[in-house]
Amino acid sequence: RENQMKLVAYIRVSSSSSKFNTSLDDQLKRIQDHCDMMQHELVKVFAEVKSASGNVERAEFESALAWMVDHNLDGLVVYDLDRYFRDAAGGLMTCKKYFSADTGYTLVSASQNIDTSTDEGYFMFGQLLLFAEMERRKIVRRMNRGKEALRNAGYFPDPKPKFAQEVIEITDGHKKRRVVQRSEV
Repeated sequence: RENQMKLVAYIRVSSSSSKFNTSLDDQLKRIQDHCDMMQHELVKVFAEVKSASGNVERAEFESALAWMVDHNLDGLVVYDLDRYFRDAAGGLMTCKKYFSADTGYTLVSASQNIDTSTDEGYFMFGQLLLFAEMERRKIVRRMNRGKEALRNAGYFPDPKPKFAQEVIEITDGHKKRRVVQRSEV
């Protein structure tokens, strides 16, 4: 394999509020800088504004992979692996399907300087998948503790007032929340 590759890029932010900051532009700039440094050609960019939590389908990610195959490119480049694979099993399935030694395609991470066409790169990809899954588990636990603390303080996600209670709207920082408030009876 020549050192120079033709790659398709995939960039993602998790929410529509994020798309207005520089995250997509920053990811693309860093990917382009990496491609320039490695003398790879960036052929096309797919961008997505969607959370990767749970089993959410990422249409643009699938389109990027299909475009890579249909146009016989060398691989896919992302900014950072933890933005694209949140569980080890799903990441390994995708890697085995598209980026194993049998397929001839490679996955490149610009920030981690990983290239799955090498044995070391493939190994590091697997290690980072496990790390990303651990981080996701920690985030979920932290969020669940926060939700429980809110419930214990009288905040409910879908408040349903009971006798001698009413639902009021409060502003908490920049977010508005509906909470159940006990009425003085």
